Amino acid sequence: ACPPSFQCPKGTATPRPTSKGFHAEHPGTIESSACLPGFYAPTIQTAQCYECPPGTSCMFEGLFEAEECGPGTYRSTNDESGHSCVPCPQGTWAKNWGLREKGECTRCPTGVVCPLDGMTNPCSYTDLPTPYEPIVNSQGMTAFEYAFPSDSKPSPFSMDECLALNSGAEKSTSPEYFFGELIPPYIDILGRGPQFRPSDQTSLKYQSLAKCYKNSQPRGSLVYQRMADYYGPQYDIQTGHPHQGYGIDLLNNQIYATAPP
Repeated sequence: ACPPSFQCPKGTATPRPTSKGFHAEHPGTIESSACLPGFYAPTIQTAQCYECPPGTSCMFEGLFEAEECGPGTYRSTNDESGHSCVPCPQGTWAKNWGLREKGECTRCPTGVVCPLDGMTNPCSYTDLPTPYEPIVNSQGMTAFEYAFPSDSKPSPFSMDECLALNSGAEKSTSPEYFFGELIPPYIDILGRGPQFRPSDQTSLKYQSLAKCYKNSQPRGSLVYQRMADYYGPQYDIQTGHPHQGYGIDLLNNQIYATAPP
């Protein structure tokens, strides 16, 4: 009789091993059977299909590869989760691939709402702190200094003129204009940076000239601040970090959200 993991169609002189994604459990199999949903056969010559491991799904028949669960989903076993990945419940989110149980979904920070199933990130790039950008006085209007050639820049704002720009803001407790200097080394070619030190022209420590800077969100949005308080001052927010060694290489670039001091 044809041995298990082989198939012997009519007229076959030599048993043929089953193909990937198929199995032959019993002796004397004429034609191999495709693995059912929830199972797979990664190699040829398979007697019994393997259950797809936690963190992956096998939704179709005849699979030889298990597909990782994407961000915002998880899967444990066929008995507990079924054949497909399950969305993380409301109140949680997940940015990683291959979560193996509901407990691996990340809890939303205090003060942050996660109202949908399967959320991949409760915050976005617009929630991140913005840099301090130098501004100049262009005929009585504020303009970014880097928008002008170095030999034709408008006059800078004095300290009093700069701080007076905040008088028209709706919330005086959240100023947008600051006078002082940037703290190196994180200063880009346009003169923008994330770290600022208030100063006048006589008490400079890092720069040769104090300037007026604009920053409408120096500490990030409220969502960002809640996340920084809950998860710690430095937290990987990038969707695509591989949870169990899986993931897409193109998305595996770590972007860190660092809370301002």
